[in-house]
Order: sequence, then C-alpha cells, then structure tokens
Amino acid sequence: MTLLSGQTIHKLVHITDPIRKRAASSFENHDYNMECDTWRCEERRLELQEQATAVKECILSHKKAIEFVHLMSKLFRWTEMAMSGIYVIGELIHIFFLSLMAQFIFDHSLKVRESAYSCSWYNMPTKIQKDVVMILMRSRLPCKVMAGQLFVMSLENFCAILQTSMSYFTVLASFR
Repeated sequence: MTLLSGQTIHKLVHITDPIRKRAASSFENHDYNMECDTWRCEERRLELQEQATAVKECILSHKKAIEFVHLMSKLFRWTEMAMSGIYVIGELIHIFFLSLMAQFIFDHSLKVRESAYSCSWYNMPTKIQKDVVMILMRSRLPCKVMAGQLFVMSLENFCAILQTSMSYFTVLASFR
C-alpha cells in the first residue's frame, strides 16, 4: 500500500520541473549572467511560492495517509482480537455441551445402579436375582466419557478447567 496518492506522488516528482525548464532555457538563450529584472524576479518568486504550496500539500497528504494506516492497523488489531475472542467463546460452548452430554451419561449410569438396588429384587425368582446382581456389579463403575484417555468429561471438570484457565489468564494479563 502506498502512503501517497498517485496525484500527490506525481506532484511531488514533478515539483522541480519549472526550475529545470527555466535553467535549460537560460542556458539555451545564454542569458544566465543576465541580471534579474523586476518581472523575472516576481515570476521566480511566484514559482517558488507555488512550489512551497505544492510541497505543503504533499506533506499534508502524506500525514493523512499515515494517520489512515494507523487507523487501519488499529482496526485490524481489534478485528483479530474479536475473531480470537469469538473463536474461544465458540470452543468453550462446544466443550460445555460435550461435557453436559457426558454428565448426562454419567448421571444415568448412576441411576441404573440405584434403580436396580431399590427394586424388590429379593422377591424375584432366583434366575432374575442373579441377573440383577450382575447389573449391580457392572454398575459399580459408572460410565464415563473420556477425552483422549486423559480427561473425564463432566461439568465438574469443565468448571475446574475454566477456573484454572481464567487464573492463568489473569496471571498473564498482570504481567502486561
């Protein structure tokens, strides 16, 4: 991205053209030793004033372009930060719902044990009692959804990880 517009760059490049033309014409006419009369001095003064005005316009245009670039830079930083924040929030929501489903599975597997124990299994025939005992033995260990065989998915663990993450974030933000 150029910091100056095409018109400003053209103006800046060709700002000395009148001086070059006058110098070339004075060498061609061999009047470079000629004294400056009032008309030519006034013409030269106006040319210099016009050049100074053109340079000021170029400087102001360049300053505005630099301010624009700084504004765009701030906007891009904000946009990147917003996108990162939205991504993190999206991932937190995703992990929350995974943990919620895993918590439902865990809770229902505990209810199987409670239901099997609280039914009147002792009044049932022996064959059914043996089946109920098998259910009770199997339901001692509730079903758990694991994340990578490292982490048990549950709302309790989700909250613990969220709390730890916020603690780390707070510590890192304090070093700023």
